[in-house]
Amino acid sequence: MATILVVEDHPVTQLVLSKRLRNSGHEVVTANSGREALAHLAHSPVDLIISDISMPEMDGLDFLRRMRTNEATRNVPVIILTNSVLDQHRLAASAAGANGFLEKPVSSWELEAIVKQFLPV
Repeated sequence: MATILVVEDHPVTQLVLSKRLRNSGHEVVTANSGREALAHLAHSPVDLIISDISMPEMDGLDFLRRMRTNEATRNVPVIILTNSVLDQHRLAASAAGANGFLEKPVSSWELEAIVKQFLPV
């Protein structure tokens, strides 16, 4: 199956998402910040990224903007996680290059559906 990078600073959310994705047969790597995620991507390609929007050090939007400027990562699909239902956050994420959105808390079926949308069968 696919390799998915989960970028999430909250340990419980990171663990739950990782477990659900592994149970679906995916390989999962994790990062606690956008900076850590960029460092991982410099050495290892992934098929999909699921990133929180609000993180210390480097937030999800900054991470997304930076990875979109890199030739090796610019076409990797990115799903943004958010606690917010505000349209302004979705608009900012779309402008930065997000491919999809998930609101926390994420249900198993929502996660599976959006992952299937962006990964080849």
